[in-house]
Amino acid sequence: MDGRAAVIGAGITGLFTSLYLSLAGMDVTVYDRSDICSGTSGRFHGMLHSGARYAVNDPVSARECITENMRLRREAWRFIDDTGGYFVALDGEDEEYGDSLRKACAEAGIEAQEMDPEELLRREAYLSREVRRALLVPDAVIHGFEFCAAVAMEARMAGVQFSLFNGVRRVASRDGSLEVESEKGRDRYSVVVNTTGPYSMPILKASGIEDFPLAPTAGSMVVYGGRYVNSVINRMREPSDGDIVLPYGEVSVVGTIATVIEDPDNFKVHEEDVAMMLDEAKRMVPVIGAMQYKRIYSSVRPLIRSSDDPRKATRSFAIIDHGTSGLPGFLSVLGGKFTTGRLVGYEAARHASEYSGFHVKDVEFDFNTTYERFLSFRGGDRAVDSLLLHFGSTDQERLMPALAFLLSRRLMD
Repeated sequence: MDGRAAVIGAGITGLFTSLYLSLAGMDVTVYDRSDICSGTSGRFHGMLHSGARYAVNDPVSARECITENMRLRREAWRFIDDTGGYFVALDGEDEEYGDSLRKACAEAGIEAQEMDPEELLRREAYLSREVRRALLVPDAVIHGFEFCAAVAMEARMAGVQFSLFNGVRRVASRDGSLEVESEKGRDRYSVVVNTTGPYSMPILKASGIEDFPLAPTAGSMVVYGGRYVNSVINRMREPSDGDIVLPYGEVSVVGTIATVIEDPDNFKVHEEDVAMMLDEAKRMVPVIGAMQYKRIYSSVRPLIRSSDDPRKATRSFAIIDHGTSGLPGFLSVLGGKFTTGRLVGYEAARHASEYSGFHVKDVEFDFNTTYERFLSFRGGDRAVDSLLLHFGSTDQERLMPALAFLLSRRLMD
C-alpha cells in the first residue's frame, strides 16, 4: 500500500499533484465526479496573473503569481496569449493608489512600468478617455482547458490512472491504510489528496471532518461578443467588483463579483450584482454599456476563511493534514489560483509523499510539445486524424480546443 496515492479532483491543482506524485514513483489514481477541468479551473476568467492585483494587500500571493507566471511562459507558452496588462486610474484616488501599487510590485519582483495615457489610448481604442495614469504589468491570458488537458496528458504518460465521472463519497481509515469509497466501488491507498476545493465539504463531512476553514466564494463573469480590449485591463485600486476586462480569443470577459455562498452546486447570480459589476467595468471600457452581452458564467473559488469580506481573503494556499481527525495521510488543499496551480500541486505532492517515503522533485516541464508526444504515446483515432488534416490551415488556432478535447477522451484508455 505504501506506493499508492489517490487524488480527488481533476482540476489544475489535482492534475499537477498527480503528475508530481507519479514522477516520484507512486501509483496514482485521479478521481473526479465529472471531467477534467470541469469545476473551478474551467470557469475562471482566463487571466494569467502577474501578481500585481494582489501586490499591495496580499504580497505572498503576488510573489507566487509572478514566479509561476514567468515559469509558465517558458514551459507552456503554447497556451498563453502574451497580451500584457494595464492598471488604469480614472480619478485622483486611483492615481494615489498607483504609488502604493508600483512600490508593492517592486517589492514583489513584478515589473510595473509607467505608460503615457495617450499612448495607451492609441493602443486601446475603446478605453475610457478619462484615463489619467497607467501602469504596464506582465499579465497575460491563458487558455485553461487546453493547458489542463496538456497537464493531464503528461500525468497519463507518467503512469497516472484516471477514474473520471466517478465521484468520491468518503475517505475512511482501514487497517493502516485509507479507503476511498467512490460511486463505482472502494479501493485503498497510503495517501489521499483532496483537491476539490469549494466542493470539499460533502466528502469531508462524510469522512467525519466538520471543521474546515473553507469560504466557498462565487465569482461571476460576463462575456461580450467582440474583442473590445487587446490587453488585460485592471482598475488601479484595491481588488473589487467589476474591475477587470480582458480579451479571450474573439470575445471580451468582464469580471468579477465575489460572494461567499453556502452550496457551490446551488447558488443564484443576482441581476443587480451583475448590473453593478457592468456599471463599474464600463467606466474603464465605455462601449460595454452600449452592447448586449452574450452570456454570464460563474465559478466557485476555494478561498481560505479569514474574514467576512472575500476580497480580503488571501489568494495564497494552505494544505490541511487530517491526521488530527484520525485520518493520517489524508490531506486537503485550500486556496490558490489557476496561475499558481503548478506550485500548489507540487507542494501538495511533497507533503503527501512524506507519508510514504517517496521523494517529489521540482522538475521542468515542456507542455509545448505535450500534444504531439501524447499522440505518439496513445495513438490517434479517426476523429483526431481528421482534425489534424486541418492543421496548417487558417483555422488551426480555432481548432486547438477541439484537439484538446479529443485527446483528453483518451486519458482513460
